[in-house]
Amino acid sequence: EFILLGFKISPPLVRQANAWVRANEARLRLPVHFVSANVNVSLESMNLPNVRAVCVQFPDPWSRGRHFERRVMTPEFARALANVLPSGGELFCCSDVKALASEMYDVVAANDDFIIDEATYARVGDMDESEVPASLDDVPEHDAAHKFEWEPLPDVKPVRNRRWLRANPYEAFTERDIVCEGKWRPVYRFAVVRR
Repeated sequence: EFILLGFKISPPLVRQANAWVRANEARLRLPVHFVSANVNVSLESMNLPNVRAVCVQFPDPWSRGRHFERRVMTPEFARALANVLPSGGELFCCSDVKALASEMYDVVAANDDFIIDEATYARVGDMDESEVPASLDDVPEHDAAHKFEWEPLPDVKPVRNRRWLRANPYEAFTERDIVCEGKWRPVYRFAVVRR
């Protein structure tokens, strides 16, 4: 049996999430629990047994250069994920901020321990980027993170032909997924597996 374990830095949000889980246990397909931790710092030291998949969904963009250290997906975190995931373990990442999603993709692609999860792409399908508005002015209700001049992480080489998933492969939608889908805002998703 699997348990879904969620990480959030903010203890009040973790308490709120666990209260929601208790109130909705009967509707949930799997056991769920949230813990308060900085996953970038604590992941490897938590000694989590049998990790099968990690999802990094809609992390805060931290678009300014002075906030680089706050971004979730860094080369160091990608190495930590590779250290806790077994061969065949899944990593799913997504954001509605294309610059952030692209950077996460590039960071993970630079780590030789991960390869594109072709089975997930075959099951879910690739996003058709020709259907995505070319200008943010055409996308309803984008916040400041979408329009801020993005400062990429230093030493991260861009991947030329990124492949985005058409939909969430886990059918476990966050509130942000639901809002984006409801407002026709694109979500940039990708899936890889540990070699």
